[in-house]
Amino acid sequence: MSSTSFPVGGLRPYQQEAVSKLLKLLADGETRLLLVAPTGSGKTVMAQEVMRLYRQARPSGKILFAAHRVELIRQPQRSHGSLDNVEFRTVQSVAATSMPQTSSQDLLILDEAHRRDGLAMLDTWAGPAIGLTATPFRMHNGRTTPLSEYRHMVVAATPDGLLKDGHLASLRLIGPPLSREAQESLKRLRREGFEEVMEAVMGRADVIADVVKTWVGAGPRPTIVFCPMVKIAREVAHRFKEAGVRAMVLSGEDSQDNRTKELEAFRAGEVDVICNADLLTEGVDVPCCSRIVMMRATTSPIVYLQQVGRGTRPFPGKTDLEVYDHVGNIVYHGHPYADRVTSMDPNIPYLGMPVDRGQLESVHRCDKCFAIFFDRRSSCPMCGEKIQSSKRNTTLRINAAGKLVEYNEDQVKLAQEMSDRREQEKHVNNSRIRQLFSHYARLGIPPSESRGAVMEAFMIFKADQRRKERKWKDWQEFVTLHLQSGKR
Repeated sequence: MSSTSFPVGGLRPYQQEAVSKLLKLLADGETRLLLVAPTGSGKTVMAQEVMRLYRQARPSGKILFAAHRVELIRQPQRSHGSLDNVEFRTVQSVAATSMPQTSSQDLLILDEAHRRDGLAMLDTWAGPAIGLTATPFRMHNGRTTPLSEYRHMVVAATPDGLLKDGHLASLRLIGPPLSREAQESLKRLRREGFEEVMEAVMGRADVIADVVKTWVGAGPRPTIVFCPMVKIAREVAHRFKEAGVRAMVLSGEDSQDNRTKELEAFRAGEVDVICNADLLTEGVDVPCCSRIVMMRATTSPIVYLQQVGRGTRPFPGKTDLEVYDHVGNIVYHGHPYADRVTSMDPNIPYLGMPVDRGQLESVHRCDKCFAIFFDRRSSCPMCGEKIQSSKRNTTLRINAAGKLVEYNEDQVKLAQEMSDRREQEKHVNNSRIRQLFSHYARLGIPPSESRGAVMEAFMIFKADQRRKERKWKDWQEFVTLHLQSGKR
């Protein structure tokens, strides 16, 4: 694409800067761009400005705005839907028909770019494409990996900056304790299957009763409850109704019209609590929501940040967002507004984790109101309860068994060292596995066929390293003597 001047105006300063960067990259001929900004920062507004200016500079080019939910395309459609050569479609509708014929002048805007269901569009789109996301990574085999389909990342804003400028709601984080029996059950969560464990723990009558009791005791607020399964969401909504709370449940079984109707009732204040299982994690704009209740534990920073993001937008009369975490997500992932490691490089460790990893080792909880905070204080920032000096040297962590426990400072330091070693070993092992795939690829064996051989070779090396008398001194010797000798 030849160099073109794109004037920018009418946006917040950080939005203007991000749009200018995107348009310069497009003018320089870059074709796969990723716009990253927190929920509530106005990614759609920035995309609309890019569309407007791009169309002015390339009037013959087509523009397709695609998203996985109808709700996500309505706002830009209202602004641009009447223009020629501008189309708005769901990803599902494109997949069900066929990708339109495109040229190098055509622009694709893909919302929620971290989702896999939209990536196929990038393979056949001939022109430039811009992905929009608050979470520029995906989960693959339990690991956080970058969105490698894109080549350049433009970070428009950070949560801290948006909070200072009043574009995000302040947070109150609360971690109500579960019963001892429930905590003992929950500790298996991160080493066993999610659904069966969460159904057994969070579907228990006493746990649901505690969640409802905590909500009622805190007073009414527009609330979204994230549950691990639809049938648990139904039971939670039922128990809320028994307590006299106006609650409803939404699931994938509801029609689009019914979801729209129920969400409008929530926005109008006719419903206090919406219970769901992942349905509302993305693509829903409900700024009136001022309380999030987490009953669905996750190892995914994407799910964690997207769920909290449903309530982070400011709203008239809204003083803050309360996050009631019943499953230890905050302890596991850190503060929702923490700056996080982002990169297009798959070799960068700790993607999606807080840049300040020490934050994960300094999570404190008030014994009186159960407020969670991340710095040492003499009193609770929520209730003012004095924090005894004997307890100020302890932090809350989820241990290797998945249990929420208190650690003293020496234990925290040791746990951090062990965690760093595990992460480093994981990073090294992943690099070795990639090297094995490359070895078999040079032999003409594609990854789809070499997976078994790769894992077999890797396990041969790992088993040898555990022996007192090793056959190979190190990895390089193994590669040289075992693999390159012709053995597969």
